[in-house]
Amino acid sequence: MSQLVFCRGCGTEIHESALACPKCGAQQSQKTDTNSNWIVAVLLCFFLGFIGAHRFYTGRIGLGIAQLLTLGGLGLWTLIDFILLLCGKLKDSEGNYIKN
Repeated sequence: MSQLVFCRGCGTEIHESALACPKCGAQQSQKTDTNSNWIVAVLLCFFLGFIGAHRFYTGRIGLGIAQLLTLGGLGLWTLIDFILLLCGKLKDSEGNYIKN
């Protein structure tokens, strides 16, 4: 059964494997397998979360800098990210969930 997704540009339903929208031509990102990166992200968050290492690793540079400057939101932001990582609810820079 084929999966339909919404175009990032115009919102039209398109097939998930489409590289570009046939209606507006907007480029579509292809989902990548992030399963192998989950354990690395969890370890980085646990040991170096206060400097935002896991955010840099997942491509979220802006959030990494914010965590670096605030020492992980004084630990609270790091704790929340760690829980989100363990639950598979933290996203990388392409919007894909980092899951085990």
